[in-house]
Amino acid sequence: MPKKLFLVFAFILLAALVFAGCGGNGDQPPAQQDPGSDGQPASPSTGQVGSGADFIFVSSADTESCASCHPSLEEDMAKLENHPPVEIENGIVDCVPCHPDEGDISLEKVIHDPHYEGGDANDFVANFEGACVHCHKLTTEGQMPAAGLEEGGTQFQEIRVASVNLSPNGCKDCHASIAAEVEKLEGHPEATSEDVADCIACHQEGSPLAMSAIMHQGHLLKKEYENFGNSCINCHDLEKNMAVKGL
Repeated sequence: MPKKLFLVFAFILLAALVFAGCGGNGDQPPAQQDPGSDGQPASPSTGQVGSGADFIFVSSADTESCASCHPSLEEDMAKLENHPPVEIENGIVDCVPCHPDEGDISLEKVIHDPHYEGGDANDFVANFEGACVHCHKLTTEGQMPAAGLEEGGTQFQEIRVASVNLSPNGCKDCHASIAAEVEKLEGHPEATSEDVADCIACHQEGSPLAMSAIMHQGHLLKKEYENFGNSCINCHDLEKNMAVKGL
C-alpha cells in the first residue's frame, strides 16, 4: 500500500511539473503580426500617387456647366450685395454684356475670386477640390473655355485633374532647360531663350500655334503629366487671376 501511495504521489508531482512548463496559467503566445502593421489591415490607397503625393483627380465630365452647381443663377445673383436684379435665360453667357474681359468686374475676376478666396476654407476648394474642370472644359482645339461660353459646335474631350501646386515658380520647376525641351520637338526651330515669355513671339493667341492650345494639349493629354496631378495651377497662378506663371 505505501508503494501505491508513493506512485500516485509521484504521478501527481510529475503532472504538475508538466502543466507548469506548458504554460498552464492560461496565457497564450502573442499572435504574429505583419511588421509595421500595428495589428491593423493596411488602408487602401484612395488616390493616384505621383511625385510622392496622393492626388484626388476630378473629371471634367462630372459637371456640364454652372447650372450643375448653381441651378438658379438669378437667385445666386440676388444674394450679392449691390448686384442689380437680372434675368438669366441662357446661362453664364448672359453675364458677359456687363462683365467685360478686363477690369475689376471682368467675368474672369468675379468668378475666380469667390471660388478661391480664403484657400482651404473656401467652400469650392474644400468640397469640390477647387478643380478648374468643374467650370472649364478642354476643347478638341486645345482651348479651355468656361462651359457655356464656347462657340457653337465646339467639341470637348474629357480630362482628369487634381488641384496641386508642384511648380510654384512655373515652367523651370519642371523643365530645367526650356531650350533643351524644345530641341526634342520635331520640326521646331532652335530656341535660344530660357524665358517662357519669349515663346509668345511665335505662339500668339488666336493663331494656329497659340501658346494656350499647345500647352494644354501637350500637358493634359499626356500620361506622364499625371505624375504632376494634371494640375492647372502648376502653370497658372491663383494669386494673379490665373495668369500663366512667368508671363
